[in-house]
Amino acid sequence: MDESGMREEATQHTAQHLLSATILRLFGKPTVSMHLGSDFNTIDVDAAELSADELSEAEAAAYDIIEADYPIVAHLCPPENVADFPLRKKPPEDEEIIRIIEIEGYDYSPCSGVHLPSTGRIGMLKVIGAEKYKGMVRVSFVAGRKAFRDYRAVRAAAEKAAVPLRVPVAEIGAAVLSLADRAAALDRSLLNA
Repeated sequence: MDESGMREEATQHTAQHLLSATILRLFGKPTVSMHLGSDFNTIDVDAAELSADELSEAEAAAYDIIEADYPIVAHLCPPENVADFPLRKKPPEDEEIIRIIEIEGYDYSPCSGVHLPSTGRIGMLKVIGAEKYKGMVRVSFVAGRKAFRDYRAVRAAAEKAAVPLRVPVAEIGAAVLSLADRAAALDRSLLNA
């Protein structure tokens, strides 16, 4: 993997640590698994549900940590010293040295992946959806350049949709609802004709 790919992976992985820690801190719901994908990332949260308001709150709180630019430190310790850290998840067993990633005072997680040197380097983090999955909630998100690329694609699609609707981008939702109402009324009138 080249340097750019490593930086991208570090950004997504660091953002995952931050989002998982934030959801746990705010709502007491731990992350059970995660996946870093080419288009978006997911975390599976042990919760029956997370509302749109809760996800928005978690996203805003994570952004506060990004903006505050917390340092990220890797601690290497023998298993007997692991109890010195308030870990978010159980460490691996049978390891001679356990690597603990700390978002300064905010999160401690055993992990051997690549990470950024500080939260500010994430740049941006956006929750893009959530769905029920195997009794949990699967939260989809993007971060860093991936979030920037996602924003550009969504903005381009919105601008394209705004043209035939003859409305500014911010009014697309209302225009589509109005168009759907008119189409439903037309369907009703044709059925009654």
